[in-house]
Amino acid sequence: MPTDEYEFEHIFNFEKNSTLIDLYVCCCDFVTYGVLHGKYNSLTKEIIEVLGKRLVNSIFYKFLDIYGPKHNWNANKFDINLLDNYSKGNYEHCYLEVKSTNEELDFSHIEIAAKSACRVKETPIKNYKDKLIALLKDFLLKKDGYHDSKNEIFRIQNKYRDLSFFKKLILFIDMSEVRTDSNITSALKKTLYLISEINSPFRSEFIHKDLKSDFLIRMNESGYKETNLIWKVYQGDICIDDNSLTSICHERKLSYHCKYLMSSGNTSKGLEALSNLALQKDELISYEASNDLLLYYNSVGDDFSAIDLYNRLILKNRNSVYILVNEKALHSAERIIRSELKLEAIITLSLYSRFVDSSLSSKLRAAFNSLMRINECIDPLRINDDNKWSDEQNIYFLRYICTPKIMKFFKHFRNPTDIDKCRISICNYLMTVDKNKDLIGNELKDITKKLVLRDATLQVAQSKVDADISSLKSGENEAHTSLYHKYMTLVRANYDDFEKAMSLYEVIEILKNNSLDLAYVERNSSQDEISQIFIKLVRTVLEEFSFGEKGLNANISTRIRHGHLPNTVRRSLLDENLITSISEQSKIVKTNEFWLEKLAEKNNIDNINRIFNNFTFLINDLIYTINEQVLQVSTLDESLANLSKQEKPLFLYNPTDIQIILLQKRINFSSTYNEFINVIEAWLWNITQDNLHNIREYISSHLSDQIISDFISEVSKVVDDKEKLYDFTNAANRAKTSFRKDINTIISWFKKKEFNASSSFDFEIAVQIASQALLLDIELENGSYLKIKGDKLSCFVDILYILYENSISKSGLPKKQLEISHSVELKDNILTISYKNKCNEYESVQEMNSNIQEYIDSYGDESKMMLLLHSEGGTGFAKIWKVITKDLGCKHKINFGFTDNYFFEVLISIHIKKGYIVNENSIS
Repeated sequence: MPTDEYEFEHIFNFEKNSTLIDLYVCCCDFVTYGVLHGKYNSLTKEIIEVLGKRLVNSIFYKFLDIYGPKHNWNANKFDINLLDNYSKGNYEHCYLEVKSTNEELDFSHIEIAAKSACRVKETPIKNYKDKLIALLKDFLLKKDGYHDSKNEIFRIQNKYRDLSFFKKLILFIDMSEVRTDSNITSALKKTLYLISEINSPFRSEFIHKDLKSDFLIRMNESGYKETNLIWKVYQGDICIDDNSLTSICHERKLSYHCKYLMSSGNTSKGLEALSNLALQKDELISYEASNDLLLYYNSVGDDFSAIDLYNRLILKNRNSVYILVNEKALHSAERIIRSELKLEAIITLSLYSRFVDSSLSSKLRAAFNSLMRINECIDPLRINDDNKWSDEQNIYFLRYICTPKIMKFFKHFRNPTDIDKCRISICNYLMTVDKNKDLIGNELKDITKKLVLRDATLQVAQSKVDADISSLKSGENEAHTSLYHKYMTLVRANYDDFEKAMSLYEVIEILKNNSLDLAYVERNSSQDEISQIFIKLVRTVLEEFSFGEKGLNANISTRIRHGHLPNTVRRSLLDENLITSISEQSKIVKTNEFWLEKLAEKNNIDNINRIFNNFTFLINDLIYTINEQVLQVSTLDESLANLSKQEKPLFLYNPTDIQIILLQKRINFSSTYNEFINVIEAWLWNITQDNLHNIREYISSHLSDQIISDFISEVSKVVDDKEKLYDFTNAANRAKTSFRKDINTIISWFKKKEFNASSSFDFEIAVQIASQALLLDIELENGSYLKIKGDKLSCFVDILYILYENSISKSGLPKKQLEISHSVELKDNILTISYKNKCNEYESVQEMNSNIQEYIDSYGDESKMMLLLHSEGGTGFAKIWKVITKDLGCKHKINFGFTDNYFFEVLISIHIKKGYIVNENSIS
């Protein structure tokens, strides 16, 4: 387009060898650009003068008036009739005249018809001309159809962009968009007037000064009546009350009189006229006057009037931002806020942030925080208790300013949950006073869903470290139950000696003197028997807690060590291609071709390759150390465990016999077996909390983002090209930010918190938690009506996570090409999970299924499943078996394999226990 920046010298060098038409179009664009921007003045003038004298009625001929002399101007009857009636306010006549004529039309005629249509009720569309007028009407009125119409205008203009008519169209669209730089708007107006096919007195403003007098004489002689009178009003040559003006539309007459008053310095009368015009029903005139008012208020420092006008217009019609110089309102608001924190000015900031520039939200946050502090308020709902604001202002404040995005740094909110709960309270209030209940209701649903998702995600994260010893509580271990009854019988029979022994054991524990313990035990055989039985009872619970089927080690293995932790550590690094894979057989790192290609030069290829390989090894070693050493469970005394110096399990459960014996003080002689189990379980969880604290500290110190900083530093030392290094450091810093977040996620897994097991969650929540953990965007095709019992949520998240992770690691396709689809159905207490994902194309489906036959055949064989699970690298399907069989305690069937159309499919049918899954749509 002629309004865009072009390298015209390059274009001319190309076009001079092309067709004459192409060269002509290029010259037209060049002179339009030159006149519009005041550039290439000498060359622009030369082209206009040379071609304008030879090509009559061309754009060059029109532009000759800038330089002069030219005296053969004319105005035809059609144009005179059109402009005079437009000046009279006969808008329907003008609209119908252009609509019905068969004459060749310039864009200026369509412009007049579109502006007239803005004042006409019915504008039916029967042909292409009607459509263009209707689109321009919507564009000018800035109503609901504004954006759609503007986009369609751009589409049409782009299609016919080489035609003169459509070049004028885009110039008009640009001129109509109000902007801060009024010089550009004036230049566009000048260009359009100069190249218009319609000659009118108003064109005289833009032609050479020596031609102006002759041009106006010619216009006066041509037959214009009302148009000439309007021009004289604009020039101040006729008083607005002159009898000769009675035929002219009042709003148009007042508009041009106002322009004269303001330009001549009579601002008091001009301001009165502007205020009158801004209230007119004629929206085009009202729009222009409103913007002029805003500019005037801002220029004289009447900031309250400026923001009052701005707020009123934008709140009435949000598209008013396209008729106002928004920056002026912003400047006025900022000046007010610097001296006084007024809500009206904050509302202006909010409107500007919402509709013009969202980067202003930081200033809006600061204003909100200051407003709450000054009013000594911690609850936004109470800030207007003294009714200092109008209802409309208070509703706007609550709806658009008190949003989570704006309130997130308010010091009285401890976390995002506090913010969302506050917003829910605000929305519930707005539902009672605001008209837009549907929008507020939808926001309420979204926030509530976000809260549920956050709670559910936290529950899943903090249930990864779990141990279930319900099998002991249910009395399944009869030998253990019997031993406890024997223990209680002995305690009751020797209670006095038992009490004395407990006191002595406390002294021994304080003195840390095992020889005293031994001496006492040798002298008191009854207490030795009681203590040994109790030690055996406790160590049985400890082993079940640590290594039982649902014990701590099994849960950590399934929910953290296998898949979750390695994937989460590597995720951000893989996304930026900072690490590669390592061959399991050869232990050789795959060459990082992505960054080698971008960074390597002849003298540094080996160094770069070495640094990237070492980084991959480092990440692998860190994962191995945490998985295979730190996150191991040890229940043996350190002196007996034969641990190497390198091994450092932090799930340590190695109490001394004295420490166990002293636990008897927590057992009442009337305690039941289950009460005994509860006491020991609580003691074990206390130890676990200390272990978890140590693990969190270990991960924080050993998995910090400093390793990426060091990596960046190493690469920077061997890459001299700053431009190449810039891309790498950007990628590495992005990874660093994500890595820090991912490590915080891992740390959150090692917090134990009790949740309300009676709550329930939509099955979709499980899908969202599992898919978000792997940065996948997956929807549940069927089954959104199902709800999962709260304490079973983690199990279904685990199943889905394993399926998703298996798709990523085994499909041979990038994430974006996986085409994952799945659904769930509950019928007759059978929960069916149907799942499939796209795979890289393979030659033989039989061969692919043959490769996994071993897993198909062994599935469900407990000995093989348990062996895989505890081998630190068991298959995903062994983990699914463990989750369904052991954690959920349900029977199930599974079928999985490759299909002819390059998909991998899994079908799981679970005999679900009552209450685990609920059909929300069922009628009870």
